[in-house]
Amino acid sequence: MTKIFDDIRSSMPGVVGSFILDSSGELVASDVPPLFAGELESLASNLYYLSEVAKDSKSSFTKMMINGTSGHIAYIVGGDASLGIVTSKSCDTGLLELVETKAVAALDGMDLSALSMHGDTNIEITAAAEVVAATDTGVVATTTPSATEEPKTIKEESRLLLCSGVKKKIRLMYGPKVAESKMIEAFEAIGAERQSNNPAELGAMLDHLAGGILKKLMGSEKAKEFVAKLKQEYEL
Repeated sequence: MTKIFDDIRSSMPGVVGSFILDSSGELVASDVPPLFAGELESLASNLYYLSEVAKDSKSSFTKMMINGTSGHIAYIVGGDASLGIVTSKSCDTGLLELVETKAVAALDGMDLSALSMHGDTNIEITAAAEVVAATDTGVVATTTPSATEEPKTIKEESRLLLCSGVKKKIRLMYGPKVAESKMIEAFEAIGAERQSNNPAELGAMLDHLAGGILKKLMGSEKAKEFVAKLKQEYEL
């Protein structure tokens, strides 16, 4: 876990997890429980989109707070990166504002590529479940291969970058909700979990998108070229 995540956790009680986006909205690092990790891409994408809309209408926009029935999500925009912090309902929101302001200031000028993806966490699952319920997001179960199985997979950071890049392309025209729903639809169509790191399944997911939403967005040939480049880049 990176020092910045440690500092956030040690600064106040009630922190469930936190995550960092670069200036283009790409998720570059996170420290969240496994139960919450599957929904993180969607949450981060929507928060970034909302912040961009807010900045278009109000240039001084820097932060937002989402209050759910069982927790809070604080999001702050810095010079080089944005930071999100997910907390339980009992957390001190005044202190949370101070913690997030200090943390995002520490990110300015930092080499974001040096941050680790998905730091370890000892947060109890019950706390994570409360905040998942608060954000009204579903939880997708993951499966663990048996000791005798060692399927080929790609790194988690590569999977995140791949999916984020595809969603970014779609949301430019259709917005984050459609982008997210089309990604879910593609994984369901091929019978794969959304968190799949299997190259064959990810390749099949891209093919499904190339024949559907990407075709409508870019045209058949450009969609195929776009997907082919992604497959080559991520060795799918």
